[in-house]
This record gives sequence, structure tokens and C-alpha cells, in this order.
Amino acid sequence: MKVDLVIIDDDESIFSRIPDFVRQKYNVIECSNVNSFLNFITSRFRDISSFIALVDINIDNESGVDVVKSLYECGIEFPVIFFSDDSRRKTKADAASVGPFGYVEKGLIGTDAGAHVDDNLGQALMRAEGALLFRNNSSIHHNRNKGVESLILVGSMEHEIRQFLQPITNRAAHLLSITDDYRLIDECNAIASQVDALTQFMNPTFEYIRHGTSLFSLEKFAVKPYITDLYHSLGSAGEDIVLHANIPDYTSIDYDRFRLQQIINNLVKNAEKYGKSPKNIELHCFLENEEVVFEVSNHGEPITDAIKSIGLFNPRFRDAKVANLVEGEGIGLALVRLLAELGQGKAYHKPTVSGNTFGIKLPIT
Repeated sequence: MKVDLVIIDDDESIFSRIPDFVRQKYNVIECSNVNSFLNFITSRFRDISSFIALVDINIDNESGVDVVKSLYECGIEFPVIFFSDDSRRKTKADAASVGPFGYVEKGLIGTDAGAHVDDNLGQALMRAEGALLFRNNSSIHHNRNKGVESLILVGSMEHEIRQFLQPITNRAAHLLSITDDYRLIDECNAIASQVDALTQFMNPTFEYIRHGTSLFSLEKFAVKPYITDLYHSLGSAGEDIVLHANIPDYTSIDYDRFRLQQIINNLVKNAEKYGKSPKNIELHCFLENEEVVFEVSNHGEPITDAIKSIGLFNPRFRDAKVANLVEGEGIGLALVRLLAELGQGKAYHKPTVSGNTFGIKLPIT
């Protein structure tokens, strides 16, 4: 089954220049603007980790890097490769900080003069696909170690790795037969350089694997120590938040620890964005009718029923009054609802006298 490769670029001429080897190996999906990409994202919430994205640095005067960053912050993670006609060092550095698999010169893709660029694209896709294959194997995900990582990556990137290993192997085989000290030093330095090249090739993939997570992984854990630790992990942001953990010590839930953290982080960020200063954000955790409730409240303008009727938790929903004042893609609350429902729970909003409360309810175990 082919892996989906989503290409996001407002210059539609790029779609006709994608090399044949890419179209033969991947199911290419073309998105000519940010909206079409985000619509694709929201249509794939339940299978969000099964594609690779090739993203232009600048799309319709929007930063492709910022769009991907905002999705990552919401917990939507996927391997990304950036491409652009902008060859400035800062642009490449910004892209590498988000997408470590490669940076491709767009103008030369699919041209007679761009064979090396097509090779770079092929290598970047191989690294991204290797990480994707690893992350989507749930049985291996829970038994992660260097040996298993190597096994998976060798299987999915065998050709690329052999290109690095063969000269290393050839040089190493002749070391014992070298009698000249200077030549021996030169050969050892050459091997060290080739090993370094292999390391640079593999590091982005290993880094992505180490920090990756499956979409949803259930485990039973006690709520009170969890929410207390999470509150303390908020760091400086926690200075503006008051925690009310009114829940028995023995209460536990069967849920994904990491995804619950993302839910609460998304709700806290929303409260910070749309609340009035001083923020006075409150994080509540309590028991109600055999369910654990997590709520985040802020002080600000209450959301009206008219706005709620449009669908606060719908993908890409943004209040027109603040859309131009507050950055965002309208993804966070939609993901909150999805993740709550995956745990047999629900997400909700309720206005207060002086602001808004967003929360989720999850069944106790």
C-alpha cells in the first residue's frame, strides 16, 4: 500500500514537475493552499500519522513553517519536508527546526539541471518514510530500543544505508594490510568521515522516532497525582493558573497520558489567547456521576449561543471577531473533541458570568 505524500504549494506548476519516481512510489495528494491542506488534515484525524507532507515555505503569504508548528502544538504530528526558492541560511534553519528530514530547492525539482535536487528529495522521503513506518508499528512502538530502531530502518531504507556502508566496509577490510602509518591515519580519517556522513543521514529519523507517539495508547493511571504533576510541568505558564484538584486519591481512568496532556495544553492555550488580562485561568479536576471532569476557565467575553450554534468544536471554526487578532488554525478544539471521544468521553463548553469554561469528561475505571 502506497504512503500518501501531501504537497502544499500555491504555485500549481510544481505538481506537474514532481519526478516520476515519486509518483510511482507515493500516492501524491495536491493542495494548492493552506485551507485545502487543513481540510485534508481534519478529514484524517483518526489516521493522522499515515502521511508525509512536502510543504512550501511560503503559501499565499502565509508561513508554511508556522502552519506546521501550529499543527504540531495541537498534537497533530507528521513527517514534513520543506521546499522553497529561498536559499537564505535563516530560511533553511527555520525549516530544519521543524522538519529535520530535508530542505529541497523547489525551482530545480523535475528539471534537467536538478538531478541532484531530485536525489535530495528522494533521500528526504526515504528518511521520512522510515520514521513513519516505525511510528505506525504499535507493537514495536512500545518496545523501543536502538536495536529495534536499526532493524526497522534498515528494512525500510536498505538501499540508502548500503550506499554509506559499502565504502566503510571496503576501507575497514584493508586496514590490517596497511603498513605505512601516514596512510593508515588517512584511511582511518576517511572511515570516520564516512561514518559521520551516515550519522547525519540517520539522525533526523532517529530524532523523529524518539519523540514520536502513536495516535492513542490506553493505560490505567491515578488522576490526582497525574493532574498535580501536569500542573507543575506547565512552568512559567502555571504562574497564571490556579489548580483545583477536588478528587479522591484512588480515582483512576483508562486513557492516554500524553493525549490528555495535549488536551489540557490546548485548552490552557485557548484560555490564554482569548482571555482578558490578568489571565486568572483556573484548572479544575473533580468527580461527577462516575466521570472525571477536567475544566479550564478564563475571564473574558462569554461565547454567545449564536457562535456556539455554528460549532465551536468543528474543524477550522474561528470566531470572526477575533480571527484577525489571535493566531491559530481552528484545529485545537476539534482535536480535543476527537481525543475525548476516543476515550469514550465528551468535550463541552459552558459560559460563565465573567468568561468561558471548556472541559472534557472521561469515565472512571
